[in-house]
Amino acid sequence: MMRSRFSRQQKVYLPVIGGMLCLLALAGTSTTAATLCDYCSQIGRACNITLGQCVPCTPTSGCTERQVCNTNTGICAVKDLFHPFLWSDGVLIVLVFLATGLSNAGGIGGGILLVPLLSLFAGFTLKNASANAQPLIFGASIANAMVNVPRRHAARDTPRIDWNLVACTVPFFLMGTTPGTFMNQAFPSYFTAFVLALLLSVLSVQSALFGLRLLRERLQERHKNAADEQTWKAEAAGNAADDTLSSRVSSPSVAETAIPVQSNEVDDCGRDATDATKPSADRASAERPDSSDPHLNHESRGNGCCSAANASNAVDSSDVHATGSETAASSPSNNVHPLRPGRSRFLCYLDPLLCAQSREELLAAERPWFQWRYMLFLLACWLVLFIIQILSGSAEKHSPVGAPLCGAVYWILFAIQESVLFAMGCFTIWRNLSLNRLRDRLGYPWYSKNGLGDIRWTRALIFGYPVWAFIAGVFGSWVGIGGSSLLIPFLNLVGRADPATVQSSMSLSNLLGSASGAFVYLAQGRLNISYGLFFGLFALLGSYTGVWMVYFLVERYQIRALFVFALTICFVTALGAILYIAIRNTLGVEAAGVGWVFTNICAYVG
Repeated sequence: MMRSRFSRQQKVYLPVIGGMLCLLALAGTSTTAATLCDYCSQIGRACNITLGQCVPCTPTSGCTERQVCNTNTGICAVKDLFHPFLWSDGVLIVLVFLATGLSNAGGIGGGILLVPLLSLFAGFTLKNASANAQPLIFGASIANAMVNVPRRHAARDTPRIDWNLVACTVPFFLMGTTPGTFMNQAFPSYFTAFVLALLLSVLSVQSALFGLRLLRERLQERHKNAADEQTWKAEAAGNAADDTLSSRVSSPSVAETAIPVQSNEVDDCGRDATDATKPSADRASAERPDSSDPHLNHESRGNGCCSAANASNAVDSSDVHATGSETAASSPSNNVHPLRPGRSRFLCYLDPLLCAQSREELLAAERPWFQWRYMLFLLACWLVLFIIQILSGSAEKHSPVGAPLCGAVYWILFAIQESVLFAMGCFTIWRNLSLNRLRDRLGYPWYSKNGLGDIRWTRALIFGYPVWAFIAGVFGSWVGIGGSSLLIPFLNLVGRADPATVQSSMSLSNLLGSASGAFVYLAQGRLNISYGLFFGLFALLGSYTGVWMVYFLVERYQIRALFVFALTICFVTALGAILYIAIRNTLGVEAAGVGWVFTNICAYVG
């Protein structure tokens, strides 16, 4: 039998390539005039079929029905929402509701779906669609955070949101946003769209394979639990039959039955020895694990006389792995870490985690859901970016302090921004190293189930993740998608993080990122307020519905792969939409005879 020349991952790429070819053929069927006018609308210009060119609009010609002409700049801008309200606006309401529900269920903000939707159905250019998607992502992220913030960890009395992960992400991610914005402005939109399509194809395949692996592991676990359940029942029935037979063969005498045996002895499990006189069937039913606890796998439900006591803790050694020996982890004397010299009271007030002297103090510091110290740090990061971006100005709006675009003051402000964010990021690296050593010393109860759980911050991951967060910030700003679309696959595949924890943590990152982006674009004058408020409301409703439904299904059926499958559907859908736009724009460039044109990022628009 001949072996296939393609690996499993290569076989998954084959239908993706086939879909790209089909979209290419579909886009190529349009006429040259239609392709030219579609391209002109994407760059905000009027279509002159006679000249075969995109020209500045005038009050008497050229914009589409979804756009109006700005006579001062000659640019076709998107119309007001209700003047008039078109059928495409009604369709966009439904699509925004579905897109935000699906994307936020997977942990991403939804930019990869909202950007092409605003471009295709609302008439925004690709660059303006990226800006006007921010208030929609902000509305969706509010609902996502509302669902995730009150939720608790699967194994500990701590928030499900990994605040340390969010703090390690934000500074380096923000460092990449401004360079990514430069690339977005400089490169042609069709080239950016093709880069995004290539990126989405890789993410679609990787997330699909990861989701299938999680689903296969869950099905195997169910089969194993079902087999063990049958074993429990068979053993209980056999023990009951043996007890009945022995009672018939050797019945006790009258004296033995009249005088009960009093004993204060205890067995190896700490129970009273009189419990051993109970029928075996009763003991088996009492010792048989409770399968209703979603946080306990089969091993944690017990096997032997002490299983019920272990199961009462909700997590056992198979799900929570404490560093060090079990004796050291359970001994209070070995679990106390004296406060290091140089750790002042002020530092301990700012960061009580680093000053914890026992595992109980460490867990107590992580327990509150309102982590105001992390919130202040994240707010400081966003303020650095927001204030300097406002002072620097942009191609659409002059600086309020009079700093010329791309002048000396502009680049000094940019250097200050990147330096401050880098310093704040280095602080998170130092803190992560110190916190990781402290957790190892105190025997931190790491959660792990089927190879996924808490992020074990090895030195390679501590120094490697910030680099990837910076790359995600660059690509997220360049191609117009949220950085969580790149961070979530990395955390799942490399960090081996639990999908529920990643989804919850990235929801908070999306909330802060979209809020900052929306305010920056508002200050630059690139937001359409009516679209942002109106569709932002439906984004909030769609996100809350989608996240609540996926969490309900995950908690009911214990299938964590649903988070990954929701993410995969978003990637595949966005891939089709972005690739279609990229092909149409490429054909439009050819029809207009424009060629490869770079945009000067230092030139004011209008």
